Amino acid sequence: MKVNKHIALSLLITNGLYLAFGVWKFIHFHETFFKDFTRKVPRLAQQDYLLLQVVPLLFTIILYVGFFWLIIVFNEKKWIWSGILSFFICKVYSIVAVFMGEVIGTGYMEMMTFVHIFTWVTLLYMLVTFMFVANKALRPYFWLFAVLWAFAETWNHFGPALYDDYGERWMLVNRDIVYYIPFIITVPMYLDIIKKARQINLASKSELDIDD
Repeated sequence: MKVNKHIALSLLITNGLYLAFGVWKFIHFHETFFKDFTRKVPRLAQQDYLLLQVVPLLFTIILYVGFFWLIIVFNEKKWIWSGILSFFICKVYSIVAVFMGEVIGTGYMEMMTFVHIFTWVTLLYMLVTFMFVANKALRPYFWLFAVLWAFAETWNHFGPALYDDYGERWMLVNRDIVYYIPFIITVPMYLDIIKKARQINLASKSELDIDD
């Protein structure tokens, strides 16, 4: 197993930039952690709105590619790709479906219902595939990533309905913030991988010195 420290570092930086983008957007638009009905929603030009959707999507594409890289580097079974790949396709489709629904207008609720079902099917499948990650150091991060996604989807899906029943404002958590949470756990994951890469490189260098 050979871990490229530079690739791991690049993914760590990308991860940090993605989280920093989320923090910037939260501060710039004066967002709140929980729904504030008195807050005025900023009006954005269509190109600005698209930019705010495309930028995080590009970051997440790179980070999902990072999962594929980890599966290859740690010699995991290739079929495990299917879990993260299916969920990634689902997230891309969700964004496309929202834009289509806003443009077309008709059949929007039916489309969103399908998105929710598709999301949960691929999310559960990703959880199952991550159960079979062989590397003990990698498995907890993969599992926690999937569990945090399940938490985000559950809260965002059931929170509004529970608010309607009980009127508790904390149930209306900021949807955007929740979706950044899974990528917090990938920061220590890449730090751990960089540390392991340094140890492997030092061990390899020591072996070469002994051979000399």
